[in-house]
Amino acid sequence: MGVSGIGLGFRPALGGELLADARVVDFVEVVAETCRQGPGRAEARALTALWPVVPHGVKLSLGSAEGIDVARAKELGRLARELRSPVVSEHVSFV
Repeated sequence: MGVSGIGLGFRPALGGELLADARVVDFVEVVAETCRQGPGRAEARALTALWPVVPHGVKLSLGSAEGIDVARAKELGRLARELRSPVVSEHVSFV
């Protein structure tokens, strides 16, 4: 399972335009760290009614010398399952 087509990183400032015609994009990406709890998580769940939602992590540090934060990876997995996400994306870098 995956996603194809045109996707867009969802930001609240874009919400009005996107919600006016949901057909403009095929899926949306949300920054996973903003969806850990509260309003951000509720917003991400609401978006699943219109599009596939792809959580994109920015702090998992996959390429770091310290290694992967297992707790953060598990939280990303829980979010993906909750959102029924077809894929997950994450920054991969060594800094």
